[in-house]
Amino acid sequence: MMMEQWMWWVLTLFLIVFTFYWADIRLLWASLATAVVGGLTWHSPDLPIIYQLMVLVLVTVGGVLITETFLKRRGEDGEDVEEGLPTEDDYIGKVFTLEHPIVNGSGVIDFKGLKLRIRGADAEAGAQVKIIAVDGIDRTLCLVERVRSSKE
Repeated sequence: MMMEQWMWWVLTLFLIVFTFYWADIRLLWASLATAVVGGLTWHSPDLPIIYQLMVLVLVTVGGVLITETFLKRRGEDGEDVEEGLPTEDDYIGKVFTLEHPIVNGSGVIDFKGLKLRIRGADAEAGAQVKIIAVDGIDRTLCLVERVRSSKE
C-alpha cells in the first residue's frame, strides 16, 4: 500500500487536534513528523513507504528524545519533576489570599501561572478564600467560600 500525500496531511490534522486536547509535546513531534513526510511525498510522490516510515520514526523519536533531555525539570532534591498543567486535585481545598476583590460574585486568582476564575460571595482584596469545587468546561472556574478567621 502506498501512502499518498493527502493521507499524511489528514493524519497531521488529527494529531494536531489530539496534541491540543491532551497538551502533550510528544504528539506535537508526531504531528510535525507527519507534516514532514507529507511534504516529502508531495515533492517525491513515488517515495517508498519504508523511507516514509523511517523519516516518521526518526523525526518523532529524535524530537521526543531531545525534548525529554533538555526540558526535564529538577526538583529541590535533584529528582526529575514532571511539570504539567495543574489538575483539580492540585487546588481543591487550598486557601488563597485574594489579590483582587470578588465583585458581583466573580473574581480571579493566580495559581502556578494559571489564571483561575472564581465564583463566590463578594470579598475584598486580602480576604482568604478556600476552593471547594471546580466547574466549567475548561476546568478553570472555581467555586470558593470565604475562610473565617479566628478574629471574626
